[in-house]
Amino acid sequence: MRRIDVRLVIGLLLVGASIAGVYGLVAAADRTTAVYAAAKPVAAGRQLQVSDLEVVRVRLAGASVMYVTEGALRSGAVTVRPLVKGELLALTAVGSARDISATTLVLTLTSPLPTASAVGATVDIWSAVQLGQNAFGPPTIMVPRAQISRIIESSGIGSSSQNINVEVIVPRSTVALVLQAQANGDAISLVPATTAEPEVTRPASPLPTRQPTLEPMVQPTLQPGPALTPSASPGATS
Repeated sequence: MRRIDVRLVIGLLLVGASIAGVYGLVAAADRTTAVYAAAKPVAAGRQLQVSDLEVVRVRLAGASVMYVTEGALRSGAVTVRPLVKGELLALTAVGSARDISATTLVLTLTSPLPTASAVGATVDIWSAVQLGQNAFGPPTIMVPRAQISRIIESSGIGSSSQNINVEVIVPRSTVALVLQAQANGDAISLVPATTAEPEVTRPASPLPTRQPTLEPMVQPTLQPGPALTPSASPGATS
């Protein structure tokens, strides 16, 4: 009986192990997870619809527990923060209606929208108090860092001017302030918000100037001392 070459067996085992190892590495590298991503910009507080999302396959490794996977989105879920197009839907970006501390209002603007404004953009709401007919006070920031959720452009019948209505998301605590400004006929405009949190500005009153006062210089006075009398020298005769 012919003996089996041990070296041949070992070589075959090494080749098989190499092939299995390469296959395992390729399979691990190609392992992806199907998760939801925003198909378009989505405003905060919006109930998610099928048209808002798309399914993408990404390599997340151990981070897959941080995102909403395909089929795991619960009914009635709303966004608790804005989403940009292509952003993966994180679990922290989804909540219920009771988690939302903001609401939507429709503003009629008295000035055109900035060119950079779009749905999902963050803007500051400025207002100028109406003082009289065609007279307004200095503009101030009424609501900082609101968000545009919808832009409605409609032309008035029989008018060449165009009215711009914008639906914005504002904190519930500012709703009364915004409604009062609209009811009073104040001029309302939207300005793109900066990265830093803006401060609500108010017209500053000029500070009174104070002129320095000079104290009069007091000259020292010399008090007259007792008169000096010459003493008699020795040898003087009367």
